[in-house]
Amino acid sequence: MSKTTILFFTQLLCGIGHFQTDVTINKIQIESDPETSAQAGSPITLTCSVSIVAAPGLPKNISYLFYKGSQKNFLLNTSMTTEPKYSFTIQSARATHTGYYVCVVKLGNQTATSETYIEVTGQIQRPRLTIQPMKVIEGNEIELRCDAAEEIPPLEFMFYKYKNGKPSPVGQKGTDAKFVTHTLKVTETTDQVYSCKVKGKSLVTTSSYSESVTITVQDPFSSHLFTIEPQSRIFEGDDFVIRCTVQMSSLILSDTKTELTITKGTTMITKSITDEAKISKKATADDTGQYTCHAKWKETLKILEKQVTVAVPVSKPSLRLTALNSIVAQGDRLQLTCAVVRGSWPIIYTFYKGTPEKYFHQSILNATAGVYIIPSADTADSGEYFCRAENNAGVKHRCERSQNININVKVPVSRPKVNLNTSRTTYEIGKRISIRCHSTNGSFPVTYSLYLNRRFIHSVKNCTTEPAVFNILINNTNDGGVYKCKAENEILNSSKYSEGINFTVMVPVSTPLLCPLLNSTKAHLGENVTLHCTASTGTLPITYTLYRKHSRLTAISATKPGPAVFHVTIKTTEHSRYTCKAENPISSQCSNTIEFFILSTKSIRLEYYLPSICICLLLFSMCYCLFVKNRKNKRRKIMTQQNQGSVKENNVVVYSKVKEKAHPRLSNKDSYALMEGTDSECEYEMNYVNIVRKKAATNMNDSSTNEDEVTYTELHLASPKNKNVPQQEGTLYATINLHQQ
Repeated sequence: MSKTTILFFTQLLCGIGHFQTDVTINKIQIESDPETSAQAGSPITLTCSVSIVAAPGLPKNISYLFYKGSQKNFLLNTSMTTEPKYSFTIQSARATHTGYYVCVVKLGNQTATSETYIEVTGQIQRPRLTIQPMKVIEGNEIELRCDAAEEIPPLEFMFYKYKNGKPSPVGQKGTDAKFVTHTLKVTETTDQVYSCKVKGKSLVTTSSYSESVTITVQDPFSSHLFTIEPQSRIFEGDDFVIRCTVQMSSLILSDTKTELTITKGTTMITKSITDEAKISKKATADDTGQYTCHAKWKETLKILEKQVTVAVPVSKPSLRLTALNSIVAQGDRLQLTCAVVRGSWPIIYTFYKGTPEKYFHQSILNATAGVYIIPSADTADSGEYFCRAENNAGVKHRCERSQNININVKVPVSRPKVNLNTSRTTYEIGKRISIRCHSTNGSFPVTYSLYLNRRFIHSVKNCTTEPAVFNILINNTNDGGVYKCKAENEILNSSKYSEGINFTVMVPVSTPLLCPLLNSTKAHLGENVTLHCTASTGTLPITYTLYRKHSRLTAISATKPGPAVFHVTIKTTEHSRYTCKAENPISSQCSNTIEFFILSTKSIRLEYYLPSICICLLLFSMCYCLFVKNRKNKRRKIMTQQNQGSVKENNVVVYSKVKEKAHPRLSNKDSYALMEGTDSECEYEMNYVNIVRKKAATNMNDSSTNEDEVTYTELHLASPKNKNVPQQEGTLYATINLHQQ
């Protein structure tokens, strides 16, 4: 496939001397045979055609130039002719001929180009490698040259160095020539092997490796020595010498001097530009270490190392304890370290507990410290410890003993238990309670702290197995809540809290105050009145109960502060006395008594006529009883005459009851007397009179027995002493005995 570039030029005026030349390149085209691809070894013909327009009679000398590469990298051929077509042939194509080809046509001052692409299949020529010099001193440079004479640039060359039989790249260069050179510095004294490869810049395929070339590398130092005297064991105080020497190779002709350096570890001790570096001194413990002799020539560096050990008797060891905390707790990991400041290795470390007769651990180490670990400490590990360190440095055996350390393993406190001296859950203000707190385990001293609702109250330090006792005086309701106890000893972060105990503080109710809403004790019959009953202090809820005389009327449970409100209706003309009782779960109190005075609608009061009314009722009752008695006697006589038997005479008592109310003791037929009594918790008294029951003779032959009949008249009396203040009410029972005439 070819690419044609057509250039159009309008008119080019060139002044040569005193006349003008008119030339135009109308069209240019490059063609290849074969057109797109060719086999390696076959010829390739490139033909460049041009079409021009020129004035008649003007000369037509055309220059043809053939390049490889789209950037005109490599010139293949050039020619000048008057013919509008020119051909150039590559006799034996190679794979590196693959690429773009450009034809350039020049006519006068005009230039035109055309390009085409050709692909050649086949192998790339195996390159040839040469190295100069073949013998080299380590640190000097060598030059490698790789040639591919039969290939067409642009080319890319790769250089390799063999390590353990495998090639490793050491450089890569591209060029528009058929060869390339590469410079390397030799850094190793062993013989070295190199090779190279080549490929076209636009190709993936590379050539095979060139034949390998081996060079000989020589050490610049013919002799390099590092000596230490004395060579046997060195003791502290001995004279010893460290010497570093070097001799250069005869191949070295330059004036570059050798640099010698002696170091201990990373610290330089001495430096010399001569053939020898030397150190001479008295041996001390600090001289023990790693020594190095550095010999440097140009970039070449040779290193020799020696270990120097100065035998030093052990110093007095120090025994130290390593624990998680300053206080050793049960279960902690303990580490005993026996360390010396100085002493030659090996050192024997021996650990003792209590007496020196028997050790419990021994180790021989090339170290300045020996270690013994207790994975989990227990109380049995408490005691006195010491260690010994010894070595064989010097004329005789050397042994040193450490100081003593004491280990006291503490036991963490267990979770405490807390309890009260009673099982109550409710207490009154002013009471004293005792709270006990105790942990069954834990090293002394143990500090017990009491908390109320997470607020610290008090703490006690205890050095015995007895529980800690906290005496609490209950002053107010805030003293109630959840009490917890915390136990702790000297072990850090080992405190524990007990479970909480909860009790409630309650306030007894105070004596309630009962009062009418309008502070008036006067009321009309049937009137609705409002009573307020309130206790100034007392834990809620408070139950308020209202009583009239001895009877319970109603109750109200108050869950909020404030008075209990009672609504009552005046239903009787009797003077009504009211009391109120306040109670909560721990106490109860009765209030004052309020008495209402019944107001009459007339000017004359009813109480002035009440005794007369009672006397009239009494007389009426007596008359009625006589009438009934006579009637029964007449019936009894008639029955006696019919039965002809003896008659049982009975005392008959006729009664009239004014008010439908009977004393509770009258329900028992065998009762002969009524006693005073109280019908409610609040004071309310009722007086009764004795009643006498009499029986007449009984007819033993009669199968039926007539019971004595007693009739009572109950009177409510109020004797007015002061017209404004009613007196105490009473109840009178009268007995009437009727005898047969």
